[in-house]
This record gives sequence, structure tokens and C-alpha cells, in this order.
Amino acid sequence: MITYKLKNDSETYKVIVKSSYELSKELDVGVRSLQSRMVSDEPISDIWTVIQVIPEKQFPTADTLPDISVWGYGWLVLSKNAKEKLFSYLESSGEFLPIIVDGNEMFIFRCTTWGEENDSECIFHYVDGEVDGLEYLSFDQTDIEDKLIFKSNLEGGTSVYCTSNFKGLCKELKLNGLKYDDDLISPF
Repeated sequence: MITYKLKNDSETYKVIVKSSYELSKELDVGVRSLQSRMVSDEPISDIWTVIQVIPEKQFPTADTLPDISVWGYGWLVLSKNAKEKLFSYLESSGEFLPIIVDGNEMFIFRCTTWGEENDSECIFHYVDGEVDGLEYLSFDQTDIEDKLIFKSNLEGGTSVYCTSNFKGLCKELKLNGLKYDDDLISPF
């Protein structure tokens, strides 16, 4: 089974994101408190209010909102249509939080599912004898075979990964907006 890092198709679709500083102001919580909760499994629905987001047009060709996009922090953004189609598949893997994007009701999906890394295949990057990130990331295939999307502890929980099953599901449901990168540590 192939594993992918989910990324935005920002050349085609607008990007939906807000900084943790802006979010903390709107939610009336401290920045550090929010940042630690953002990548954890701890629910944030208790502090959440519907927020307004203005999408970014990072390329001149990006004229429409995607069905699914990557927010960061292990979060996805789903259109109302995407949420309806994916809800039964994702409900046990995280929480849905409402947002408004250009007047459209959308939802953040906070992934709280973790994939177990294959320690024998992961390669760390070292600087002066200290671990300074990853050079190669691999997941235990037995652990992720029944998961559609998940995060990585070794990566810090800030990215969303998926299996080929999720990619196939999005294709079958005709949901657009994502790029599927099999280079699991590439930032671009």
C-alpha cells in the first residue's frame, strides 16, 4: 500500500489557512496554549467558534475553492459537500469544526489519528550529533492498513498522511484540491 503526504493543489485552487496567532485572537485563547492543542489529540471543539477565513490566491490560475485542502497542524479543510461524503469514513479519526470561507460553509477536519512509524526504515538527519529532523519517513504497513488518514509523531503531527485507499476514495467521490506526494518529508 502506498502512503502519501497530503498537499494543496495551490496552482489550481485557493488556499484556506489562518495563522495560529490570528486563530488565538479570534478564539480568545493564548497562542501557545492553542498551538499545543492544535497538534495534539485534545479536542478544541470546546473553545471553537465559527470563524471567517479569506482564502489566499497563491497563483493566478487558482480561481476556485477546493473540495479538500490542507490547513497545516494535521488539519484538512472540507467543503460542505466533501464533509457530507467523507463524514462516515472520517468521524472516528478526528473532529469537524465549522468555518466560513468566502461566505461558504466549510469544515476543518482535525485529524487525531496517528500512524505508527516503521523505525527500522526511518532515517534521521543529524547536526553535530543531535537529531535535526527526518531524511526518510516510513509507516508500519500493518498499523496503517485500516486507516485512511493519520499523522506522524516523528514528524511532529503537523502534516496529514493518507493511504492509497483515501486517494482512491477521493477520486471515486470526485473530490478535488489535493496533491498526493509519495515523498513523505518533502516540504514542497
